[in-house]
Amino acid sequence: GGGGFDLNKITWLCSMGKPEYFCLGVGANSPLKTFDDLKALSKTRPVKFTSSGPEGTAYGATVIGTNLLGIRTQLITGYKGSSDFVVGAIRGDGDAVIAPVTSLRPLLQSRTVRVLASFEPHSSMPGVPDGAALGKPELAQILLERLVGAPPGLPAGIKATLSAALAKAMADPLTVSLARKFEVELAPNTADQAMARVRENAAFFAKYKSFLMS
Repeated sequence: GGGGFDLNKITWLCSMGKPEYFCLGVGANSPLKTFDDLKALSKTRPVKFTSSGPEGTAYGATVIGTNLLGIRTQLITGYKGSSDFVVGAIRGDGDAVIAPVTSLRPLLQSRTVRVLASFEPHSSMPGVPDGAALGKPELAQILLERLVGAPPGLPAGIKATLSAALAKAMADPLTVSLARKFEVELAPNTADQAMARVRENAAFFAKYKSFLMS
């Protein structure tokens, strides 16, 4: 989310890692066993999803994803971060949650969460349908970006220095090793590439502005 800021005015320095896809999960004790179960529930009442507020990417992913998938939704917000709203879904605050794959995969492996659908182009989780299988390949365009920005109007020389320093830091073996522990694949790129990513994402989310404003 933009958090009320004009993202086109921010001085973008780089992207820290590859974009992350989202997936849809429920607590391990949930009566919902498959995506079809979720769809069936949606026909009887809105499905309750725990999420961040409108400033968070997960909020946009939940609103757009559920609309594309034809799921009637009631959002339960106010959580401080992804770990909080994921835990909220597990303990039963809501029926389900949409969060980054890297957030739910460890919980899937520990059998705390059941993943019902992946927004990935090709699901990395055995037996879990992806966007293409669900007839909505555009779900793969809903991405969590890890971008680094600076205040508007930053002098070009300072921008270049910071961008180069960040690229060097992200290539450091220790940094790469730490990132892998959190399943983050570092892929530093240039300031211009980061700005292009911002524009691509803004264009995608703009197509679904009516969903986000409703």
